[in-house]
Amino acid sequence: MKDTGRFASFLTVTVAALLFTFPTAAQRQGPGSGAGDGTQQPRVGGGQAPKPQTPPTQPRGSADQDRTRARIHVSDAQSGQYRTCDGTAAQLHQHVQQMQKLASNRESAQLKQERDRLRDMINNLDRQFTQFRQGLSKEQAQQLETRLQALDRERDQVRIHQQSLDRELDSQNPVQQRLINRTQQIEQALERWQTKYRKLGLDIGVSQNE
Repeated sequence: MKDTGRFASFLTVTVAALLFTFPTAAQRQGPGSGAGDGTQQPRVGGGQAPKPQTPPTQPRGSADQDRTRARIHVSDAQSGQYRTCDGTAAQLHQHVQQMQKLASNRESAQLKQERDRLRDMINNLDRQFTQFRQGLSKEQAQQLETRLQALDRERDQVRIHQQSLDRELDSQNPVQQRLINRTQQIEQALERWQTKYRKLGLDIGVSQNE
């Protein structure tokens, strides 16, 4: 029994000595390590972690235009109709500018002669635009509906101002300033039409005439 008691005492002292000699895992990590307590230690040097860089975003308007351009496809024949109409509008614009010069120079007689050609050119532009529009498929017309409606409104304005010019020229005493104003109004409406028409050209991937 004495041997058993001595052995038990020896075993107890040995275990205690071992526990004292070898530190626990927490003691080995040292204070402030943050292990096991859910905290994160600051980076060396006190700096903050860099924020992730986000790629630059494309402007919404540009993205919408790219999507529109990608989904509207036209045939070679439709492209040809578009360019023909664009060329007629450019010729009409030049003619209106010539008429402005005649109005500024008080050349009413010459202006009356040129107004017949003006009317014919506007009618020709109307026919060509109608042909281009009728050549669109149902799907294409739906996709371009907003553009086409805006073009119709500007075309109506060109016609209204052309008729106002006719009335002024048919009066007994045409007023020069009114003639100048009417030709300027025709030009401004036509330029708005051309701008909208060329935006439609971008939507269908057709460049304007040089």
